[in-house]
Amino acid sequence: MISLLTALLLCPQEPLQVILEAPDGALVTHDLSSPLAAPLPEGVAFVRYSQPAAAPKAEAQSARVELLDGGRVMAQVIGGEGDFLDVSILGDARLRVSVDELSSVVIPERIPAAWGSRLEPSEEGDRLYRLAPRGLERLEGTLEEFTEAGVSFATSVGTKELPWTEVCALFIEALGDAPLVPPSGDLVVVDLADGGRVHAGLLEIREDEMDLVTRAGRGLRLKRSAVSELFVPGAGARYLSELTPVVVGPEGSPFGDGFGMVWPHRVDRSVTGGPLRCGGRLYTRGIGVHAPSKLQWELDGSWSTLKLAVGVDDEVLELGGQGSVVFRVLVDGESRFESELITGGQGPVAVPPVSLEGATLLSLEVEMASDLHVGDRADWLRPVLVR
Repeated sequence: MISLLTALLLCPQEPLQVILEAPDGALVTHDLSSPLAAPLPEGVAFVRYSQPAAAPKAEAQSARVELLDGGRVMAQVIGGEGDFLDVSILGDARLRVSVDELSSVVIPERIPAAWGSRLEPSEEGDRLYRLAPRGLERLEGTLEEFTEAGVSFATSVGTKELPWTEVCALFIEALGDAPLVPPSGDLVVVDLADGGRVHAGLLEIREDEMDLVTRAGRGLRLKRSAVSELFVPGAGARYLSELTPVVVGPEGSPFGDGFGMVWPHRVDRSVTGGPLRCGGRLYTRGIGVHAPSKLQWELDGSWSTLKLAVGVDDEVLELGGQGSVVFRVLVDGESRFESELITGGQGPVAVPPVSLEGATLLSLEVEMASDLHVGDRADWLRPVLVR
């Protein structure tokens, strides 16, 4: 036994690497025995560690923070100062967000079960929902400032100082100013292991962590376990899930609309709102649908290829019926891919690269098979348009 342990200790460990991927799928690796510092090599669109991160468990009383640039994080509110909100993400990473880049803060666990209305922004001005003695109270007005203790919120009857323990949701009116570009580093979109997303400037990647700078100009250090993948905007690729389809439907109504059982598609989530999971792997990008489903996008003819995978979401493994669907990709009305029958538990199926040369219309369709339809929860996984 001792000799075996000695042999294992003396056995050289596989060096941790960072994988750099071009839009066409070409890969280059960098050995992280030496850090990888910005600027990134030209033509790199995706960056990830060779050892994938595991999704962390959600913390109690987490706030869902939405940003104007499309970023979002699950966070613990730890205070604020003036125009800046301070939160911690993924355990211990500190993130400072400017009010100019903030869209909303919602703490779902604080919403009373008896509250039957939607939480939504005001048509004009800011809106705050607070937990009052008799239930949820909606306040209309203007956010004055964040403080370490809570929020200063001006209403028509005066300014209220509300402790963080009473704040259930806060919606900030967008004033039309474009979010600030990070003052340094390479602009990247960081897909986090818990499904969150942050736009920041990349400074350096090391074995155990990476350093970034936020749009508010503050440093952000993320552990390797917190990061799923980095995306480099403008490098010749784009996620299809970032684009809005021009045609939706029919979708997610296997028994007809009259039964009231309709499942609209969701972006970067499964059709029920959970994380995209297929074959035990977490995907931070994609589209979750329920068969039957049809989504169409208008293209400008400049894209060359669509790369993606398909599968039935792992969440159906907990159901009685585990789904059976057929995926289809059409380009300008012509079928370019049709899958075999795919069922729950089968895992992701790679789609051969789909040519989009000169294309102006892209359609993604999912059809029901003959089995029970309760588990026909299908995922379009990591759909990437290549220019």
